Amino acid sequence: MAEYIILIPLAILLLGLSPIIARDNYLNKNQKNIMFAIVTLIGVLVLQNVADYLLQTVASAPYLRTLESIVGYSVRPVIIVLFCKLVKPNGKNTIAWILVAVNAAVYLTATFSHIPFYIDENNHFHGGVFYFSKTVFVVSFILLIHLIYCTVSEYSRKKAWIWIPILNIVLVVIAPILDISPLYRNYPVSYLTIAVVCCSLFYYIWLHLEFVKEHERDLKAEQRIKIMMSQIQPHFLYNTLTTIQSLCLIDPQKASEVTGKFGAYLRNNLDSLEQENLIPLSKELENTKIYAGIEMLRFPEISVRYNIEA
Repeated sequence: MAEYIILIPLAILLLGLSPIIARDNYLNKNQKNIMFAIVTLIGVLVLQNVADYLLQTVASAPYLRTLESIVGYSVRPVIIVLFCKLVKPNGKNTIAWILVAVNAAVYLTATFSHIPFYIDENNHFHGGVFYFSKTVFVVSFILLIHLIYCTVSEYSRKKAWIWIPILNIVLVVIAPILDISPLYRNYPVSYLTIAVVCCSLFYYIWLHLEFVKEHERDLKAEQRIKIMMSQIQPHFLYNTLTTIQSLCLIDPQKASEVTGKFGAYLRNNLDSLEQENLIPLSKELENTKIYAGIEMLRFPEISVRYNIEA
């Protein structure tokens, strides 16, 4: 029973991840659905590994072992494509899904042929035709390259720590090598499955942190818009445009001057939105003078009362 202890941390990771995803406010509904699908498929993969272990060591049922092996070979590429969809929501994964379908179709032939693999009456596993028996590894490798492409293309411009997900992908590539190396131990789950569980958790944490950054950027943009709208009030815009329209009829030169001041006022406000630091007092005073100068055209008595130079 000692070999089953390894299932405890895997179960804790998968069961603990589900409520965390459900309460994650930085993931939208579609992203949560994808993550739930990933966790579910990983759970299926773990159960398939356990079933395969039991059918090797406890019971002998070649046909059942064939079926659960087909499930394992078919599920792994699907998990990778779902991560591609999560990383790059607007990306097209048509070819990736075609590869997934081809992979599943190849291994489904094991129910009536020896092309991908077969299990004899003595419950011994045998690889089928070389090229077809390695289909899952070829397809998974191509999809992992596609996942790296999606990650780099989506996050390299956002100054993200893209080395974290790439390192996870490298670990998933190394795990199958360990499964066929002398270091392999006959556990209920393979090194590849353990790597998929752990890397999925790390990948989710990384994505969560990136989603938080995106949310913070959106909040900053929203705050900047609110600041701009508080400085450029709608009634001021309407009144200024009305003033310019009136001046065009009675004093075109003055209308041109006011238009220039109004453009400078808008430009100063828009430029202030791009600044991360505090705006200098001199620039605020300059903007206030322009504002006052435009207002004085509507209320000439302001310049007399307060002696403000436009």
